[in-house]
Amino acid sequence: PAMDKFLDILGHRVTLTSHKGYRGGLDTQFGQTGQYSVYTEHMGKEIMYHVATLLPFSETEPQQLQRKRHIGNDIVSLVFQEASTPFSPDMVTSHFLHAYIVVQPEPGCGDKYRVSVTARSDVPYFGPSLPSPPVFRRGPQFSEWIINKLISAETACYKAERFSKLRQRTQSTLLNNLVADLMSKTEEFIDCSEGDSVGKMTKVESSFLKSMKKAMSTKPKCQATSEDNSSSTLIPLLRTMS
Repeated sequence: PAMDKFLDILGHRVTLTSHKGYRGGLDTQFGQTGQYSVYTEHMGKEIMYHVATLLPFSETEPQQLQRKRHIGNDIVSLVFQEASTPFSPDMVTSHFLHAYIVVQPEPGCGDKYRVSVTARSDVPYFGPSLPSPPVFRRGPQFSEWIINKLISAETACYKAERFSKLRQRTQSTLLNNLVADLMSKTEEFIDCSEGDSVGKMTKVESSFLKSMKKAMSTKPKCQATSEDNSSSTLIPLLRTMS
């Protein structure tokens, strides 16, 4: 199927219960988010895709909340169209999705894809640029281009008003907590006996440095990092059919 061929360009299919890398919020223990997903590593970054067709589907649940919970809280969406069906970002209700990359196989040529990109008005430009015409041949170059485009899109979206305000608010809260903690620890240090000074000072410095690093490196909640601190990205992948 065309969808499976396209997924092979993005990464490789993994069995969630045996997956040891970055999981992107998917359940790797009890199968509540499906059996499989698509995962890859790119220039030191781990990428886990939220593939709509691999997430659980329930015929008795019209809202499909399990799918919405993941895709609706992502920032960039990759939409795969198997036919010339119209797509509008308004079709997906989400406060977080800010950019869409739409991919469609060229009619009569299964190895070529036409790409279009759209984003909310407050998202700055992000590369790499689309060629003219915006048609790619299946292969490593297309894989490299689209993954770089997805990562750049997410980075650009963080500069949008919603995420910029969230970042500032989070950093402000952390810095206020840092100041209060430092003042409290300083008072404890001043009041302690001379014999306890070295131990107390070491504890204050350790607490201060940890809080400072947390405040300076804060990113919006949607950005996640794996346990080994390598950058990680969540990409929802939607599929539209005629």
